[in-house]
Amino acid sequence: MPHPPLRIELAMKDGRVSIDPQKNVDVQVNDIVDKLRSIIALKSENLQLEITIPAQYASQSYSVLKSVGSLKKEEWQNNGSLKAILEIPAAARPNVIDRLGSITKGSATVEVMK
Repeated sequence: MPHPPLRIELAMKDGRVSIDPQKNVDVQVNDIVDKLRSIIALKSENLQLEITIPAQYASQSYSVLKSVGSLKKEEWQNNGSLKAILEIPAAARPNVIDRLGSITKGSATVEVMK
């Protein structure tokens, strides 16, 4: 059963959790969840994504991958493209896909690993 909003707000206050509107949400979410876990019981699901990025967008996309999750594996191909396995919170998947799509103009491939 999900926590009611008031319980989360009180936990954020108790844990002195603040959200910086100037920082990217993906960068802040892991720290916030870790702080809240010490106050209330939270369960979250992680996903591993297999991502392939064409050479012309690989360097731009790499910094995004590092900021939104944990890079479990990265392989730079001979043609300059990047294959990576990225672990992220399940709720962050749409945002990650949108950001990569924006950078790569839709040419990145993203698959959820089993």
